[in-house]
Amino acid sequence: MTTADLLQMRPAVRTDILVGPALMRGPVPVHLVKDPVSGARMEVGAKEHFVIVRLDGTRTLDEIGAAYAAHFGTRLGPAQWQHLLRLLSVRQLLGGAVPSRAAATSGASGAAGPAPAGPERRRGSLLSGRTKMVADAPALMDRLHTATAFGRRRAVLLPLLALCAALLVWEGFAYRELAHATHRLFDQPVTLCAVGVVLWFSLAAHELAHGLVARAYGLRVREIGLRRHTGFMTYLYCEVEDVQFLPGRGRQIAVAAAGAVTNLVFLLPFWPVWLLLPDRAQAVPFFGGLLLLGTAMALLNLLPLPPLDGYKALGYALGTLRLATESRVFAVKARSRAGRAAYPPKLRAVYGGYAVVCVLLAAAVLAGLGLACRATLPSSWSAAAPWLPAAAVAVALTLRVLGTRAAARRAARTPATASPPSAAAAAPTGTGPSAGAAPAAPSPAAAGPRTGTDSAPEAPMDPRHATDRLDPEDRTDPVDRPDPKNRTDPMDRPDPTDRPDRTEPTRPMDEDGTRPTRWAVELSGVSKTYGDVRALDGVSLSVRQGEFFGILGPNGAGKTTLVEIVEGMRRADAGTVTVLGESPWPRNTGLLRRIGVQTQSSAFFTRLTAWEHLETVAALHGIGKDAARRALDMVGLADKARSRVDDLSGGQRQRLALATALVHEPDLIFLDEPTAALDPEARRSLWDVLRALRGQGRTIVYTTHYLDEAEALCDRVAIIAGGKVVALDTPTALIRALAAPARLLVPADRITPEQARAIDGVERVLVEGGELVIETHAANRVLVAVGEYVDMDAVQTRTATLEDAYLRLTGSEHAR
Repeated sequence: MTTADLLQMRPAVRTDILVGPALMRGPVPVHLVKDPVSGARMEVGAKEHFVIVRLDGTRTLDEIGAAYAAHFGTRLGPAQWQHLLRLLSVRQLLGGAVPSRAAATSGASGAAGPAPAGPERRRGSLLSGRTKMVADAPALMDRLHTATAFGRRRAVLLPLLALCAALLVWEGFAYRELAHATHRLFDQPVTLCAVGVVLWFSLAAHELAHGLVARAYGLRVREIGLRRHTGFMTYLYCEVEDVQFLPGRGRQIAVAAAGAVTNLVFLLPFWPVWLLLPDRAQAVPFFGGLLLLGTAMALLNLLPLPPLDGYKALGYALGTLRLATESRVFAVKARSRAGRAAYPPKLRAVYGGYAVVCVLLAAAVLAGLGLACRATLPSSWSAAAPWLPAAAVAVALTLRVLGTRAAARRAARTPATASPPSAAAAAPTGTGPSAGAAPAAPSPAAAGPRTGTDSAPEAPMDPRHATDRLDPEDRTDPVDRPDPKNRTDPMDRPDPTDRPDRTEPTRPMDEDGTRPTRWAVELSGVSKTYGDVRALDGVSLSVRQGEFFGILGPNGAGKTTLVEIVEGMRRADAGTVTVLGESPWPRNTGLLRRIGVQTQSSAFFTRLTAWEHLETVAALHGIGKDAARRALDMVGLADKARSRVDDLSGGQRQRLALATALVHEPDLIFLDEPTAALDPEARRSLWDVLRALRGQGRTIVYTTHYLDEAEALCDRVAIIAGGKVVALDTPTALIRALAAPARLLVPADRITPEQARAIDGVERVLVEGGELVIETHAANRVLVAVGEYVDMDAVQTRTATLEDAYLRLTGSEHAR
């Protein structure tokens, strides 16, 4: 296909794909994209969004490219267009693509019909957890939507809102009477329990209101059930999908605020009863307390603090994702001028202002609760009442600190789960436990806790999960979440056909114009023998500082032995090894503090939370708690800090293992198949973290069996077979050296093998299933000829990959 033919194509994104409005994640604008069939959610940058929304089948790529150039000041090259279209096709976002059954099953379970009847108990403890109560929540919400249609009429809704406003004004004037009635309520335990029951139903109506308003805007209610907290608090919950895909922020805010408004509407029938009651009636405490406490519950829900409705509404209004988390990250980065400079002025005001508002609100809430306690509690409590909320918070914080320290001490005395022998061997003191003794904690040098597989996959795109980016320059299928640390948008990069070879990573030049090389790892003639087996045979290689270096090879090739020698866990029989300018053997404890290791199956303190686990590991390194917080933020687990390790999904555990490897900020990181046993979405989500580490200039030595992963992430790769390095170069150079033909996949019913062989430039023709595979080194010329028989939309092009080079070098019998 010529460039002219390519630019005249009119591809279209599937009409059912959901594309959300612009949102801010940190300093970077993003758009959410969702496949409603598979349920997969992605994030794309502003430039990718610009292209996607214009792929409607009515415009040519040339027209879209011209609009792109006018808007962003740069034009996309043919290679970028081809790669972008290939990625869209692989992600099954283009028109005519049918999502795979596996993707639809994993991503949209329950979308096709109701779940099995009966309550479904979710994973949790006796005191905390959730229970699904409605088998087919969407169907129930459809019935409620029809039954409450009258309430959404303007003639009904506006008077109700006016009555709610009048109720609030009246309560402001009648506060003393209501407070006195509430004060009496606390002397009547039975009546107080009755008020609590009524308010529980108000809270249930609150949750259903979110679902009804969302359903009115065309959204889907995913689940309805009961949530338990700390053993004594149980309430209804209603999960709504895709609120951030609503076209108007006003609608998003309406979904968030519907619950609080419903709480006020719920109180309206009790208002006239209170007004008609005689002052000495026995029901005065019940109705007065119900009105005051119910109103307080509604208004407190509107405070912009997570996880309240007011926080969600504020996030929707400002167009931000994870406002609290990003504000906390900004507060940390704002300590340096470079950190502040990464944020535009408006976002500095948003994130900084929200952080200040949170502090002021917390103080105001404590003061307000103190005054409320003084007004409502019996007179015998009058002196202590104003200080009760602050005292309760202080006690809670103290208990948490004491509990964390006790858990850390207890965990230090208790063997970690599935602790490997090497974890003890990598202890910072250089001495491991005696034979047969379990290690007390994951070794700080062996950076990662070892984790097993987890049957629960990480939820696709939970505003942080599994995000992909449509990057025309990246050879991977996945689409990465825009990285705030990387201010260069991938679509700004030049056409790959015009850029220099990636044989060496870009480095600063010396004054004489040469590129200095600083080696993080140097091996020369390294050999290792186990009995009659020669695991390594004269291996020589070097890893540059700041390089993402991959080690590939079949099982038994010597990869693990090589990495263990570099880490200082084994001694080489021959050759020299230098790591960060030092020898790792004999056991170099000073060097251990400069390296981090994540292994395939990492050990955790499973009975601790993610935060407590990292805090313990940080303490073993002799560093403060701030390092644990930074590591959690770096791997995107800040919102899981309070979750127990054994409640985390497989992908989240791998992130935690990586955080453990990074908590002491090592100069050199070893990662041994960190994405093994993860589902595709969790793998792609972990790629985001690895790319961010590469962007920070960390030196990473990476072993993996996933060739697409190595091709996407690594600057250079070494392929090992039979204990020897059989190839060492960039993925691009290895693929180019293969000189493999391009493969055109054509429907077999459109062109016969004889017709294909007659085309000038065709080297080989195969029939594979229902497709005709045409191999050629003159792809453009052959494509033009094939276009005379077949519509170009039906032709797929496959070029050589790193996997092809790997199989050629190692032999396909070793492939896995």
